[in-house]
Amino acid sequence: MKITSFYPVIVSRDPEKTIRIFEELGFEKWQEDGISDQGFTAIRMKDENGFDLDIATGSFPEDCTLIRMCVDDPQEAIDILTARGFTKVDGVGETTDTPSSGSSILVSSSGLMINVIRQSKA
Repeated sequence: MKITSFYPVIVSRDPEKTIRIFEELGFEKWQEDGISDQGFTAIRMKDENGFDLDIATGSFPEDCTLIRMCVDDPQEAIDILTARGFTKVDGVGETTDTPSSGSSILVSSSGLMINVIRQSKA
């Protein structure tokens, strides 16, 4: 399995406040993506040092942070994580599969969330 990108995602019901904070820290809006068919959308932000983060609109009860990990073989990543106790997040339990990407959010018993992403090869 090859990891092609790895960075934080902040999920919020009101992402504009968080976007403004990161703009003040020198980040700029770069791209808007639909992450899944469960209503998650994200604004990709970058700074001049090359750091990336997504600020996503989501329906979690509270703001949370997860790691977005893009891989060439998502099933292998999911198998590794579930073998170490990660489970799929309730309400987002099925792998989302669109023409441009696939997504599975998994959570550890300590609360660490990782969003395993498969991006299209196009």
